[in-house]
Amino acid sequence: MRPLVLLACVLAVFTPPVAAQAQTVPIDQHQVLGATSVAAGQPTNRDAAQTIRVPAADAEMALFVSGAGSQVIVLVAGGLGGNHRAWTTVQPKLTKFGRVVSYDRLGSGASTRSKRPRVASNFVEELRQGLKNAGLQPPYLLVGHSYGGLMVRLFASRYPKEVSGLVLVDPVSENFYRRAQVEAPQEFLKEYEKIQAEADASESEALRRDWLGYETSLQQLRAAPAMRGGKIVILSAAETDLPERLRWVWLDEHARWAKNAGATHTYVKSGHSIHQEQPDAVVHAVELVLGTFGERVRR
Repeated sequence: MRPLVLLACVLAVFTPPVAAQAQTVPIDQHQVLGATSVAAGQPTNRDAAQTIRVPAADAEMALFVSGAGSQVIVLVAGGLGGNHRAWTTVQPKLTKFGRVVSYDRLGSGASTRSKRPRVASNFVEELRQGLKNAGLQPPYLLVGHSYGGLMVRLFASRYPKEVSGLVLVDPVSENFYRRAQVEAPQEFLKEYEKIQAEADASESEALRRDWLGYETSLQQLRAAPAMRGGKIVILSAAETDLPERLRWVWLDEHARWAKNAGATHTYVKSGHSIHQEQPDAVVHAVELVLGTFGERVRR
């Protein structure tokens, strides 16, 4: 069964809408990530992840920590029931910047089950507790893929002093579903029914519980304070098989959010899973956040 990341989980080649311009790298320029990959070096012994188990909320969280130094980079998986395995290609490449942390959300992978609703606000609090209980102190550079992008945005909105920057890897937009129902209703219904059927048939309790809390998570992000500032990079996938009108809405949401947030927006020659197909694009985005941008402020 394919991963259930969200209603529209992959994108296709797209020209950014004129009405939503940010610090955007057009697809046809040489800066397109994946066209010229960023050398991230070969993994070394320090890249081997150490498993740390700590209390978080009403359960136990498994974190996988590699690298050394004061900079802490946290990798937040996308998908319903996502876990640390999504980052196995990227994590070793990031250890040259500091300590790198991936983890299993409560109820998935090696983390134990929580009785709390599987919604973004709980994911944020559980992650924050897990990091601190593991002795990993802020500020954090948060990297979130897809649904994980929603979580890191909510984390940064709630705890701005604990976040040094964001890398959003083909992230979920809180307004995509609303717009898709209006602007591409037939395509939306077809994709929604497909995901609902797969969720109903899944043997993964974590996946089913995440799906039940999905709309609430979107509502929580809609209600969160808006963010602006430079230490944010958005990577949009430029190659996918999503129906044309849905992928236009998806990418338009990225462009609009980048403009409103003052973020740097780059298109990558990749499908939805940029961190797996073009991992060096994520490495380069982390480099940009760490080395070139100014302070992020709340609007």
